[in-house]
Amino acid sequence: MNENKNNDGIIAFFDRNKWKIIIPAALILMAAIMILNINSKKKYDIYALYIGSQFVDTMVHEDFTSALAEFTEGDFYDDGEINVSFSPMLYLTQDDMDRYDENDLYYNRQTNVETLQEFYRTIAVGTYIVIMMDDIVYEELKAKETPVLAPLLDIFTEVPENAFDEYAFYLKDTPLGAKLSENSDLPFPENTVICVRSFPYIASMVGKEEKQKQYDYQIELFKNITCESVKDTND
Repeated sequence: MNENKNNDGIIAFFDRNKWKIIIPAALILMAAIMILNINSKKKYDIYALYIGSQFVDTMVHEDFTSALAEFTEGDFYDDGEINVSFSPMLYLTQDDMDRYDENDLYYNRQTNVETLQEFYRTIAVGTYIVIMMDDIVYEELKAKETPVLAPLLDIFTEVPENAFDEYAFYLKDTPLGAKLSENSDLPFPENTVICVRSFPYIASMVGKEEKQKQYDYQIELFKNITCESVKDTND
């Protein structure tokens, strides 16, 4: 009898206070899930972007990210891992499309246009710092009224001898290109250039100090992958 009264009392108490119990419990659960997601989210040390006619399969992707990691000077987050976010975009220039037409190869012209638009949007945001691209795309990007590429003179004391111009290198003429070609042909077209984005304006608005540190970390990486004399000095 007493047990039934106790059970009735517990049920009545819960009925009167259920929202006072459920809402805080739900908030605690949501907070725990958010913290778990934040802690489990992968932190990337390096952000690299490619746009060009080379289809990047899993093997090329892994070889490229592994090669990049070898040129770093420690990991940015000091967590024992060097994580690379590498985003390849398949894009055909007019010369590429002409070649496809001559060989009866399929491509989607509309998708191609959308890829270039997505590339420009991605560049504008400024998440990706190390940029590789077809030299025709590079010339178009360089001609834009709003400059987004960092001049080499902002990075080196003088333009390195192996540079293509004042902003970029041909990948094939760099230590990174040599590394990628050690066991096979260079996995990217010979007209692929590599350069870096200037420090993005958006990044300067929120959390500038941390973003500047990571940008500087990637600039040091860029120096190592493009100029042999810099790499030798750091070794």
